[in-house]
Amino acid sequence: IFDLQSMTRATAGDDFRGDVLTDVSATDAFVPRLTASVHAIPHDNLDVSLTFTWTDDVRATGEVGLQSGYYQDEVHRSLTIPNATFQVPQPWSLALGVRYGHRLAPRSRATNLSQLSGQVEDTMSNERWDIELDVVYERNSEIDELRTEFGPCSAPNCGEQFQTDDMTRWGLPVPLLGDANVSLPEVANLPHRFQDQLSLRLGGDYNIIPGYISARAGAFV
Repeated sequence: IFDLQSMTRATAGDDFRGDVLTDVSATDAFVPRLTASVHAIPHDNLDVSLTFTWTDDVRATGEVGLQSGYYQDEVHRSLTIPNATFQVPQPWSLALGVRYGHRLAPRSRATNLSQLSGQVEDTMSNERWDIELDVVYERNSEIDELRTEFGPCSAPNCGEQFQTDDMTRWGLPVPLLGDANVSLPEVANLPHRFQDQLSLRLGGDYNIIPGYISARAGAFV
């Protein structure tokens, strides 16, 4: 659920009378997210995990309100587009983690590990130190552009109608242009061109007094 505002220049130059205020309110009530992971313990001191996370694109529907002549109360013009759609791509990620812990006590093999049973794998008490390396790949290039579709309007519900190429489009009068209509495209996309990201993350703990005091440090690139 998002609600945002932006100010857009409808004409060239620095004259503020060409500014158009845009209000956007839209909702996507269901955005699925999937996480799948595998955790292996090939040795009592070693943990290896692989995690994949996928999130569906945000596909929201909502209302766009446009107001030209925003700084001129006596001449401003308004237009409301009721069924605009917005698509915001989401990246997926893949992470590999390898962790080595120098143990003070063997790893518990109990199947009922929980605080209620008193059988808890507490690395702060059961290990002297550990070190972990994570390699994370994020497919950010999925976010190439944010997509907005106003769609064609059906007269007479186009506000101030704008006729072009035998097509009626949403039109908004701009006071700076003597109330001449400026047409809105059916599709208005905002390029982002994000790049993929690979990160290496290294960190570790040292239990100075096991169960009571730990020192931790880490770095990433």
